[in-house]
Amino acid sequence: MIHYQYPKSENLNDGSQITIRPLRKLATILIENLMQIAADFGLEQLTAEIAPALDETYFLFEKLGFQEAAVLKDFIKDLQGNYQDLVLMVKNISLTD
Repeated sequence: MIHYQYPKSENLNDGSQITIRPLRKLATILIENLMQIAADFGLEQLTAEIAPALDETYFLFEKLGFQEAAVLKDFIKDLQGNYQDLVLMVKNISLTD
């Protein structure tokens, strides 16, 4: 079983430690493949909805060419009952991208 925990490095209850660097590389590969599949099917645009607290995720999508299109203020509620913004990011795609 793979455990993921934010932030970048976190001590788990059993004393072990996990980093997200390998997961970031895997996420990059998966998103790039998704973009290619979407282009192959003739889709023109992909969207991603991201909570700003997930900085690593935001920067990954930005690195892959997604741009911030909108911020929905206090749109989501976290497990502690706090409201957070939701960022909508978009990327126009085509077979030539």
